[in-house]
Amino acid sequence: MAIDTPWGILTGVRPAKIVHRLLDQGESPAAIRSQLQSRYGVSAGKAALLTEVATNNRRFVPGPAADPQEARKVSLYLGIPYCASRCVYCSFPSALLPADEGQIASLLQAIGQDIQAVVKLLSAFGLTPQSLYIGGGTPTCLPGKFFGRLLGWLGEAFNIAALAEFTVEAGRPDSIDDEKLAMMRRAGVTRVSVNPQTMRQQTLDRIGRRHRAEQTLGALRLVRAAGFRHVNMDLIAGLPGETLPDFEFSLSQVLAQQPENVTVHTLALKRGAELVNRSDSADLPEPPTVQAMVEASAAKIRAGGWTPYYLYRQKNSPGNMENVGYTKPGGECIYNIDIIEERRTIIGMGPSSASKAVRRESWRLDSCYFPKDIPNYVQRIDELAAKREDLIKKLFIPGQE
Repeated sequence: MAIDTPWGILTGVRPAKIVHRLLDQGESPAAIRSQLQSRYGVSAGKAALLTEVATNNRRFVPGPAADPQEARKVSLYLGIPYCASRCVYCSFPSALLPADEGQIASLLQAIGQDIQAVVKLLSAFGLTPQSLYIGGGTPTCLPGKFFGRLLGWLGEAFNIAALAEFTVEAGRPDSIDDEKLAMMRRAGVTRVSVNPQTMRQQTLDRIGRRHRAEQTLGALRLVRAAGFRHVNMDLIAGLPGETLPDFEFSLSQVLAQQPENVTVHTLALKRGAELVNRSDSADLPEPPTVQAMVEASAAKIRAGGWTPYYLYRQKNSPGNMENVGYTKPGGECIYNIDIIEERRTIIGMGPSSASKAVRRESWRLDSCYFPKDIPNYVQRIDELAAKREDLIKKLFIPGQE
């Protein structure tokens, strides 16, 4: 069977960077769409989508003529590597939440040191955080006393009220309760992700997500009742055993909740994911079905008043499709734009986090990666913080190359 290749010869994760470079050069959206088709073999539909995404997020993306002080505005990321269970498609560097609270306490102690090192770093170089994103893993799977302690440290370390955005990934609905939501409200969290991935119970059971489909709706009610007005919900197109009607059912359930952000991911078969080595992989939807899922989601989400604002791609994705974040007007997630377009320095904290220093004269990136292994991170936290400091020092102090 011939496989449609709507993205032509583009294989990179962040294709919108091409559009931003052309916008920097003064090209019009129409000219950019034409170049994407003629130079890269991108289909007319994907060229239009990519240009629209970059145009929509352009006001959040620093350009070559931006105020030099813009370079000192950064985004912060904190990774919490624990999950209550492991999804079969997951290749993220997460670990099962240990029963031994001593292990959790040890990790948090190192994260506390990590946070303090970043406080000193921000002060030393006059950096201003504009967003803070706590991801993972599933940060909300932490026991309440540890979760509250972590939020307290962040509140003491950073001027939360001055942030444009503070996101917590509460991805697993069964990890959300009134106590943790109250902690998040007190801490100044402004955006919460509740990620069903699918609303079909048979699929949830199959992929290792140990919650009931109805718990997603219950968790969302708790989030809204707690006063959060900015919610993201994720779905995955191409999960094992799912048909187009199955996916459309999940999509309709999610859209009915009117989240401010909806993100549609295409399943990617990554090394290290359990699904790659399981017989289930033979039951994946065919590429044309996955393409139909993605196209159907785009049409229905747009019809509901959401617009696409960030996009990225992954290798080994059935149907050669993309992952797209949609937003209601004014609901764009700044951190998502920063991590995808790579035009703002990001300072990472926690195991497996990445710090990325952006050189605005060329948009070149220099990076520093913290280890995925939790004991390694805990034992080396001082050394790792010093490496991150060197990364930032080279960015802002001439002659430090």
